[in-house]
Amino acid sequence: MALVPAQAKPGDDVEIVFKADIGSGWILYSSDFELEIGPRPAKFTFDPNPALSLIGPVQAIGSKPKKDATFGSEYKYFASTPSSGRRPGWSRR
Repeated sequence: MALVPAQAKPGDDVEIVFKADIGSGWILYSSDFELEIGPRPAKFTFDPNPALSLIGPVQAIGSKPKKDATFGSEYKYFASTPSSGRRPGWSRR
């Protein structure tokens, strides 16, 4: 996980970037698709914090699309080192 910019001050908007290592031959389903059946998208849950306010949904960075006949739809995935970001902003007190 990394904050961008790393030296944020109260009142600044920052991005929290999450990274994961994925083993060779494995995939991680992305968070930027919706299917009723088939693979489940990655899900991020954030506990409420009075010092932060979240700005918008998680945004997948570099996910790859794939259409699969088994699922009957297109999904997105990562096959190496994925990144996902969320833009929380610091709340002023």
